Amino acid sequence: MQFKFIEGGVAASQGFLASGGLNKIKASRTTFDTALIFSESVCNAAGVFTQNRVKAECVKFTKAQIKNGKAQAVIMNSGNANACTGSQGFENAKKEADAVAQKLKIDSSDVLVCSTGVIGQQLPVQKILSGLDESISRLSKTGNVEARQAIMTTDTHYKEVALETPSISARCFLWLRPTARFRRKCSKRR
Repeated sequence: MQFKFIEGGVAASQGFLASGGLNKIKASRTTFDTALIFSESVCNAAGVFTQNRVKAECVKFTKAQIKNGKAQAVIMNSGNANACTGSQGFENAKKEADAVAQKLKIDSSDVLVCSTGVIGQQLPVQKILSGLDESISRLSKTGNVEARQAIMTTDTHYKEVALETPSISARCFLWLRPTARFRRKCSKRR
C-alpha cells in the first residue's frame, strides 16, 4: 500500500479540528501546553499503550475509555505527566474528560485524556479547565500547528505526521516521537 505524506496533521481528515492553549501548567512555559482535538462526529479510534507495570493515571483512564473503539475528542497537556498520582490523578483525568464533553456537548465516554511531562506531581487540572473555553474557541483546520507545539516537552521535532492512502481515499494521522531514521525517511518522501 502506498502512502502520501500530506499537510494538516491531526486536522487533515475531514471533520477534524485542533487547537493549542497556554495554561501555564509549568509556570515558566511560554508556548502552548494544552492541545484539543475534536471530530465533528464520533469516529473509530485505537491506542497503543505502554506495557510497563507503572502507568500514568491518564493512560489508565484513556485505556478504559477507548475500549469501545470510539472517540470524538482528545485533550492533552505537556508539563505534567499525571503519573504516579494515584486516585486523585485518575479523578483529574475524569474531570478533564467530563469538562470537555460538557463544553463540546458530546458524550464523556468519547473523550480521551493524555499527559506528558513531570512525574509524581498532581496535575493542576484547574488550570486546564480554566483555559478550556479558549481552547474550544481556537479549534480550526490549521490548529494542528498549535496542538503539535502543545505536546512538546524536551523534543526538538514535532510528533505528528499525516498520511493519505490514494488507493482507498483514506487519511490518517499519527502522533509519535519520531526517531532520527524515521525523520530522514519522511523528509526524503516529501
